[in-house]
Amino acid sequence: MNVKTNFMIALIFTVAIHCYFLSAGWFDLDMELEIEQPQEELKVEYEDFTRNKDVVIVTKIHGILHRDNLNHFRMWLCLVSHSYNDKTNHDIVIFTTIPWEKEQVETLQKIAAPSNLIVAIDGPPLEEQLASMSPSELELLRFRCGIDDTSTENLTWFHHCVESGARYKSNLAYAWQAEFRSLHIWNHPALLKYKYMIWFDTDCKMSGNWQADPIKAMVKNDLTLLYVGFPYGAIHRDANLANKLMKHYNTSICSVDSNAFGVHAKPCNSSVSIFMVAGNHHITNMQVFRKDIHQQFLKDLYGEYRFGRMYDDQLAVTIVSVMEQYLANENVPPAKPKKHLVWHEARNGMEFYIAHHNFYDANRRKTRSRAPMKPECAYEKHKVNWTGVEERCGAFFTACLHD
Repeated sequence: MNVKTNFMIALIFTVAIHCYFLSAGWFDLDMELEIEQPQEELKVEYEDFTRNKDVVIVTKIHGILHRDNLNHFRMWLCLVSHSYNDKTNHDIVIFTTIPWEKEQVETLQKIAAPSNLIVAIDGPPLEEQLASMSPSELELLRFRCGIDDTSTENLTWFHHCVESGARYKSNLAYAWQAEFRSLHIWNHPALLKYKYMIWFDTDCKMSGNWQADPIKAMVKNDLTLLYVGFPYGAIHRDANLANKLMKHYNTSICSVDSNAFGVHAKPCNSSVSIFMVAGNHHITNMQVFRKDIHQQFLKDLYGEYRFGRMYDDQLAVTIVSVMEQYLANENVPPAKPKKHLVWHEARNGMEFYIAHHNFYDANRRKTRSRAPMKPECAYEKHKVNWTGVEERCGAFFTACLHD
């Protein structure tokens, strides 16, 4: 055989092998959509910072249990204000389980000024929540928390409890914050007048002035979610979750995959495998989360099993957002939605370099620049190149001794 014939045989063989592996599902076509950098036409710049009465900045804490809690909050609030909110003056709501002293609230209000700041109770005291549970629910919870049937010991927020399938224990206070952020937060009276929620965990540390206003992107593009990082945790082959999805959306989710703008759901009728967006910072359209279809799903998923961590706030935010996008793009191939409602901040030109868990912007791949864990150390690292931060916030920080 001549060279040309050999080439044609090799080409046909290569194509045949490639087609075989594709049909067998060995290659995932959606992997082509993993785009690390935003395309030029996708870059957005929203440099005009203005107040929007429909926007609220939100976080949550269990309570000011000692002086360090308040000192930490002063540092957190000042950096959030200087990096972004001094230019927009959005309202701020801090949720707490344990009521604060009036003087503690006033301390933070002075730092946030002229923005309006309130501290709101997130829910009833633990005793009332336990009293509202059925005997069987309470018995299960006490068993999970290691209290014998014959014991008269009372449950507290700091009982560490387990649940089937979980790899770790969580105290009731931490489990409650996950339940609150998943189910109860969307219709809390303190937030009902707002449409958009900018969420920050209290251990998020700003590192510079924001160069773009993400709210402008939310409003202009009618987004459901702007998220800081993906993937950040996962849940695999969960039959119960798949059944709940089928019940309320008439489809399950095989996977959550990346696209040029953000992420989308790949629907199916089998058990789920969901990688989740990061929970430390995101911006949500709360009117979407208040829709009946999503509220019914969340209540069904979280309402029957109190104080659980198996399904937490990251899962709630991820599922509702991608399912709203799926419903808005009905009968459109999932990998190519016409309406992109779930955006990744950095992929769309908005990098804020928020330090959290040793990473910036929840990006675990960029490990060369380690983010400080402590707010004092984040401030120390970035103050040299951060205009005005020493004048605005320096009084609230002590030296970074070790991180």
